[in-house]
Amino acid sequence: MRQTGRVVESSVRAFEDQDLDRIVELSLAAWAPVFASFRRELGDPLYHLAFPDWRDSQSRRVRSACLGERAEVWVAILDGRPVGFVASQINLASDPLAAEIEMIAVDPENQRSGVATTLLEHAINHLHTAGVSLIE
Repeated sequence: MRQTGRVVESSVRAFEDQDLDRIVELSLAAWAPVFASFRRELGDPLYHLAFPDWRDSQSRRVRSACLGERAEVWVAILDGRPVGFVASQINLASDPLAAEIEMIAVDPENQRSGVATTLLEHAINHLHTAGVSLIE
């Protein structure tokens, strides 16, 4: 059941390896409408040139964001199940006091319910506690 417009209470915890498949699944579901809009705007020939297999490439990007050497990944849990995640990178080579929010996604069934806000607040607080002064 879609939670749109209703704030839900989710908890946030550190990423665990067993979360990965669920995070990939919810991320692909979250981004499907974005790629559908690209297809409508670009038309089929150009879309297929630009995104020959968006699901495979996005799946690889999510896995990389979660498993990267400097990854800081947090998972939103609702009813015992991951419903969103945020991935950041601390100590970027360009500025050791900087970090980047690399990726965020929330399951479409739980979008517009405060999950993304909760994840971002958690990640930002963690990054500030770690000494980061610039978050991109």
